[in-house]
Amino acid sequence: VCEYQFYGAFSKGRDEAELADLFGRLFFAVNVFNLVFTLFFFNRLVAVLGIRNLALIQPISYLLTFVCFLVKPGDFAAVVGFFAFHGMLTSVDYNSTNFLLNALPSRGKKQLRTFIEGICEPMANAVTGVFLIFLVELLSPEQISTVGLAGSVACLVLVLWMRSAYVSAMVTNLKSAWLDFSRSPTEVTAALTTQECEALRVRLGAFRPGEDVSDQLLAIRLLMSHDRLYALEALLQILETSNGPL
Repeated sequence: VCEYQFYGAFSKGRDEAELADLFGRLFFAVNVFNLVFTLFFFNRLVAVLGIRNLALIQPISYLLTFVCFLVKPGDFAAVVGFFAFHGMLTSVDYNSTNFLLNALPSRGKKQLRTFIEGICEPMANAVTGVFLIFLVELLSPEQISTVGLAGSVACLVLVLWMRSAYVSAMVTNLKSAWLDFSRSPTEVTAALTTQECEALRVRLGAFRPGEDVSDQLLAIRLLMSHDRLYALEALLQILETSNGPL
C-alpha cells in the first residue's frame, strides 16, 4: 500500500524521462543510506536501544508515512514513503529479522521460520495485491492512506505485544539449551539425549592410564542416571589404574 501510494504521487505531472531521473536519484540515495546505516549504525543501535525497541522503527515509519499522505499528500509524503519502504525496511527490518526469529520456540524453529518466510510473507503480499486490484478504483487516495494507517497501527500493536513477550521467549529458549541454572544437577543429567550418552561412553572408552581423570569422573557422574552399569565399570577401571588419589 505504501509503495502504491508513493509511486502514484511521483507519477503525477511527470513524464517517463523525469520519472527515470527521479527514481535513479532516489534509489542511489537510499542505497547509500542503507550501506552506511548497516555498516556503521545498526549494531550500535542494537547495543543502545535493544532489538525489542529497534523493532518499533518500521511500523512507526509506516505510521508517519500514511499520516503525511493524509495531512499533506504530494512529493514530500512520497519521499518519506519511499525511504520507509526502500530504506528503513531494508536497513532496519531485514537486519533485525534474525534477532527476532531467535525468540521462536527451539522445537520446531526451522518449520516455523519456513512457514513465516515461505508462506505468511508471500500470502500477505498476495492479499495486498488483490486488495489493490479490486478495490483501488473504488477508493480515493485518502481512503487508501487511511487503510494503510490502520494497518500500521495494527502492526505497531502487534510489535508492542511481541516486544513484551520477547524476553520471556528468549529465557525459555536459553533454559532449554542448558542455561537454566535453577534446575538441579539431577534434572540436567536426566535430560541427556541418546547421542550425548553415547558421546560420554566414547570419552570414557578413550581413557588411558596416567591421564587426568577429571573429565572421566564428570562423564561418569553425567552417565550415572542413564547407564549406571557402564558408569560403574568405568569408575572401577579408573580406580584400578590410578596411581594416586582421585
